Amino acid sequence: MEDATMEDVRERPKEGVRTTTLRTEDLKPNDYNPNRMTKEEFAELVEEVRHLGRVPKPVVVRNRYAGDVSAGEYQIVDGEHGWRAAKEVGLEEITCEVIEADDFEAMRQTYKRNQHGTHDRAALGEMFKRMAAERGISNRQLAKEISVSEGTIRNAQIFAEAAEMRRRWAGEKGAAVEDYWFNKMTTQQARDYVMLPEGLRDRWLDAGAKPVSSPETWGMTGDRHMEQLDSYLKVLALSGIAKVFDQRASWDENARLAYELMMWRAKHSRVIGEDIDEYMRPVIAKRPVRPRPIEILDEIPMHAHEPLLTPEEWAKALEVAWEKGENVYSMLGRFKDIAKLKAHDLGILEDDLEDPRVALMKVEIEKDAPPFLREAPLPLRTKHWLFKQAETYYDARKHIDSARLAPQERVRAKRMAVEILIKEHKRYEAEEAAYRAHMEELQKLPPEQYMQAVMARMQGAGGGPRYPKMIPRVMDVWTACVKALDKEHEDAERIAQQAELKKTFEDPEKVVEAIVARFQDAVPKRLEEELGGRRVGEVLPERLRAMPKPELMLLGAVLMKAPVSVWLDAVREELE
Repeated sequence: MEDATMEDVRERPKEGVRTTTLRTEDLKPNDYNPNRMTKEEFAELVEEVRHLGRVPKPVVVRNRYAGDVSAGEYQIVDGEHGWRAAKEVGLEEITCEVIEADDFEAMRQTYKRNQHGTHDRAALGEMFKRMAAERGISNRQLAKEISVSEGTIRNAQIFAEAAEMRRRWAGEKGAAVEDYWFNKMTTQQARDYVMLPEGLRDRWLDAGAKPVSSPETWGMTGDRHMEQLDSYLKVLALSGIAKVFDQRASWDENARLAYELMMWRAKHSRVIGEDIDEYMRPVIAKRPVRPRPIEILDEIPMHAHEPLLTPEEWAKALEVAWEKGENVYSMLGRFKDIAKLKAHDLGILEDDLEDPRVALMKVEIEKDAPPFLREAPLPLRTKHWLFKQAETYYDARKHIDSARLAPQERVRAKRMAVEILIKEHKRYEAEEAAYRAHMEELQKLPPEQYMQAVMARMQGAGGGPRYPKMIPRVMDVWTACVKALDKEHEDAERIAQQAELKKTFEDPEKVVEAIVARFQDAVPKRLEEELGGRRVGEVLPERLRAMPKPELMLLGAVLMKAPVSVWLDAVREELE
């Protein structure tokens, strides 16, 4: 670790160098040394010094240009560990090599003489920064001066920047030795650490520094957000959502929760507005497990697509519900009670209150949905499902994959579904009205007759309208519409194939070509074989043309899965 190489020797200046013996107490360490030794390595060095009675090699020092040493003192340029070992052993004097070097040259020699040692990467980066500042040069010029790659300098400076952000930087020693995860960082992890927002980077590092570019690290179900990772992480920190990583759960659990909150924020900012973070922060600060944060946020009372409570009122409502709610349902119920009181004070009807989910559905339908869907006399949730979820609906059991439909086909399927659902709702309303009218008439009968009529209806013997059949689920109606479109496509393809086959069987020569083509697809090498001195590919068409037309048509029909009626038509034509 301490031994110099031939390259090190070549780096040393020849002028102004003298070897002498100096008092151990007159030597002082520099404040930039990036070289490190483990406890075990230093213990071995101490034993070697004790065994030799001297340091293994001269300690390189300077006293000229060193502004932080007093008269008669020397600053160590190389060999600090040997000097410390000598002090521990109790050597009063050690052999030193005194050089003339300014600050830049001293740092350059410290680095070059210890390239085969172990460097504290953060301290090395700080030293490179000082060297560049000392001469007023760029990293590229510095790399040329000390004969290393520019990448080596940039990487070391990244670690220095990371150490400063880590808040464990000490000028003379770099990052804290006890900081396990920091000292285990790779260069890429250091870059990621610097890139991550404040308040998130340390949580990420202490959790094991998972790959930043992986969607799984951030609880994402896909990579659709990875292109905007920088902005995603900034919002994560600025919004306060990053505080979920302070919870005791694992990084993966916290990442999934953070992603859910980010998606909730992205969707509902449209109705809650610019103050959405002010509504979210007090909820996140409570670190709720049950109910989950999103369950609480979904209770923000809304009216006319806007929050009923101010952020301050919402924070107070949360405190009340948190303190007085005995269980999950009781706590969520408190929000509704507070919303009703506020609505009463403002003269708002309770039926006009809504939660963020309903408010968002209304806004999306009113502003984004096509007119045929927006104006349809259907329930809000039905229209919203057709607008938002139908296009990606998938059911493997029913072989339904809406994503494969072309855009115009999706619109057509939605129109079909709207028409069916409107008819079903009208049918249900008419049948329900008839049923209720009939039941009202029965209630006018004397009690005994009324009970007899009811019992008869229950046994299926009574007359009058029955309770209406329920309206089909929107998913079932959508499935039926998609299947109807699929059947149309299948029918159209079958008709087109039949038309193509009909054209083929109108000309015997086309039938011959089709049969040869089938033969070519099935056994291509056979056509190259010889048969009677000729290629099979030449003989086959001739033999087919020599066949009677009806039999040729029959063979073609079997091979091309065409209707056998083509053979009957050929026979009739021959007989006529």
